[in-house]
Amino acid sequence: MRKLILIPMAFALVHGLRRLGAGGARRAFVAVVGAFVVLEQSQSHPAFEVAPLFERARQIASFVPADCDSFLYTLYRPQLAPRGRSRSNLDQQYSHVLAMWAALQLGKPTLNGYSGFPPPDWTIWPSNLVLPGELDDQRQGLGRWILKTGLENETVCWVITEFGGGEPLKIDVERF
Repeated sequence: MRKLILIPMAFALVHGLRRLGAGGARRAFVAVVGAFVVLEQSQSHPAFEVAPLFERARQIASFVPADCDSFLYTLYRPQLAPRGRSRSNLDQQYSHVLAMWAALQLGKPTLNGYSGFPPPDWTIWPSNLVLPGELDDQRQGLGRWILKTGLENETVCWVITEFGGGEPLKIDVERF
């Protein structure tokens, strides 16, 4: 959305440059708009190390049993209250992407969506973080979704990991 402001600013800048000789106020306006456009382009973007993420994807792939036709990767945080959801954690931010990288390594599909975008008719949870008291509801929801989409003849595995300090504390795999 922020980038859309550049379109009218670019038109204003071009219009101002065409009429540059028409007065000092317009010159100042063109200078301000031009400076804003240049400054906006000089913003920095976040960077991260890829190697640890590839290692985490390899680790997730190792959690998926060989007999699973597809899988869903979920983080479980028993120590967080429902109001304690935080998107600042690396595992939670990249968990869907990590699941997709694990799927590429395994050659098996994942039910995780990119950046939290769920599969069609997904009625379970919006994020990849399951909190206390939600496991049974999510389990039932996943079972209903598997039946609704016709995956009941396949082995779908729900890989539930509990992370603390960056390392898995507990691994649980449920087959559907």
